[in-house]
Amino acid sequence: MSCVVYIATSLDGYIADAFGSTSFLSIVSNPEQEDIGFEDFVNSMDCLVIGRKTYETILGFKIEWPYNLPVYVMSNTLKSVYEGLDDNVTIVNGNIEDVVLDLNCSGFKNVWIDGGEIIQQAIEKELVDQLTITTIPIILGSGVPLFVEIETEQVFELIDSKVLINQMVSTTYKKVKS
Repeated sequence: MSCVVYIATSLDGYIADAFGSTSFLSIVSNPEQEDIGFEDFVNSMDCLVIGRKTYETILGFKIEWPYNLPVYVMSNTLKSVYEGLDDNVTIVNGNIEDVVLDLNCSGFKNVWIDGGEIIQQAIEKELVDQLTITTIPIILGSGVPLFVEIETEQVFELIDSKVLINQMVSTTYKKVKS
């Protein structure tokens, strides 16, 4: 099983600003509406694990639900999913280790982990096998960091780096197995 993080950050490593907004992600003009690899990435994943805040942020975009793959929302407070999403969104509670183990036992092999707190928990528990971080050319100064303190350092190796739309840099790292 492989747990993968695919996310964008500011130059100073924030995934949202001090108010929780991700509007900075759209500062780079994309007039041709280039996909920049997102669709291929999503198609390579078996499921998505997100936190409640990320789920609610996506719902707040007032767009059609963007994922066709099974989505597991980690929450201890949500009791039901948004109307119309019952077929591919499931609420799960507990810790990230148990959720990932359950998904593995259910046959999922490529698990996308998304959402600040969920990513941080997965990194802390050494569950993340691959990181793809797209850096947006803005310094926010504060906000929601991608990384927080962890007890054990983890080593990753660069497997890909590319410039997107002549503005952003997408870098992919794979965890070095100890």
